[in-house]
Amino acid sequence: MNRKFWAFLAVSAWSFTSAAWASDERNVQVRFDAGASSTKIEDQIKGYQYVNYQLGAATGQKMWVELKSQNNATYFNVFEPGKGPGDQALYIGSINGNSFETVLPEPGNYTVQVYMMRNAARRKETANYTLGIGIDAAASNAAESQSEGDAGSMRSDCSDRAAHIFHVRKSILETKYQGQRTDGSHAVNGSAQLRSGMETFQCSFSADGTTITQFIVN
Repeated sequence: MNRKFWAFLAVSAWSFTSAAWASDERNVQVRFDAGASSTKIEDQIKGYQYVNYQLGAATGQKMWVELKSQNNATYFNVFEPGKGPGDQALYIGSINGNSFETVLPEPGNYTVQVYMMRNAARRKETANYTLGIGIDAAASNAAESQSEGDAGSMRSDCSDRAAHIFHVRKSILETKYQGQRTDGSHAVNGSAQLRSGMETFQCSFSADGTTITQFIVN
């Protein structure tokens, strides 16, 4: 009788804990109005509650997320398709801030998790917030639609960097814009005819094409 009683208590406690934990999680499918590419969501969490906002996107599309709340312990994480809370995040708001933008590396359903830090959750604080989410459909063909002006600017910046590295005149350098990679970065390849022979190099640019993130001599 005692064993059955304690077994009953154990099962009851586990069931109560599981139900309470499950109630802390809420899943919301994000949908845009017809013709719109973004939306703003007003919502609220309390204590250990968190919300998973899910939306589909294609490779190469530009996604942005912005979170605003008067509760400074409120943050968001972004997870790639097939991943969610408990997995490695694509973006961690508590480290990088509550504003995110990137060119998406793969197609599928992305998850934006809004939550409170543990110290605030433990005090059962409440957070009212506004979450902005947008998908730029025009960015899906970013590599093909890259304007000649932008490509030319990157080629020029890459030539400037190479001229400085090799200590030569910019006019002897040749560069070619290679396109946008799946991670959003841009590639410019180049060559320089030096006294010692031909040198080739590559510049990697940020997704917006304004900053050289890596210069490699091949």
